[in-house]
Amino acid sequence: MFRPSYLKEGPGVAKDAPEKTGAAWVGETLAREFWQLVKLNVLFLLCCLPVVTFGAARAAMARCTVNMARDVPNDVWTDFRAALRQDTVRNLLCGLAELALLWMGVMLVTADGFFPALLGMLLLCVTAAFFQNFWAVQAAVDIPFAAAAKNAWLLCLLRPGMTVLGLGVNALLLIPAVLFFPLSLPYVLLFPCGLSGFTSGMIGWSSCKRYLIR
Repeated sequence: MFRPSYLKEGPGVAKDAPEKTGAAWVGETLAREFWQLVKLNVLFLLCCLPVVTFGAARAAMARCTVNMARDVPNDVWTDFRAALRQDTVRNLLCGLAELALLWMGVMLVTADGFFPALLGMLLLCVTAAFFQNFWAVQAAVDIPFAAAAKNAWLLCLLRPGMTVLGLGVNALLLIPAVLFFPLSLPYVLLFPCGLSGFTSGMIGWSSCKRYLIR
């Protein structure tokens, strides 16, 4: 857990081995990076203790998980600290916007009446779908903010199945942590944020590779 994963010996890869895709690619990457994700979860929570730094921590987590998805040598301690200092003001503002939209969605869902609850659910889903792509796009390609925002929306529309899958996995990871708190505290400290970021990073990188980088 406490030494970089690229220092560990592995079985190696055959020269003619086909590139893994889909579930095999996700499973292999998750197994290889699991302890890195645990460290990432702890780092993210520590950096979010002052809520105003949420956006910078989100951007740093996305940089780490996109590096994992790209299968490049990575170390969470180094990559997270470096990414935390890049475009800090922009990331802080984007993080505050995300939190504000999510808070508005929760308020509407918990309000009396069917239509406010429906509007709140729609706002939560749209916000989560946009930002799970936005942070990954920012980490994967070097483009201006307006282009990153536009492409995040387009990726939601171009890959609706992946968008829904990402929303479902992230909901399964995060909602129980909230509903069963404080009983879920050990789980919260080790797993949900890192695994959620990993899900968004894998989906975001595969979308960027297909529609932006090529």
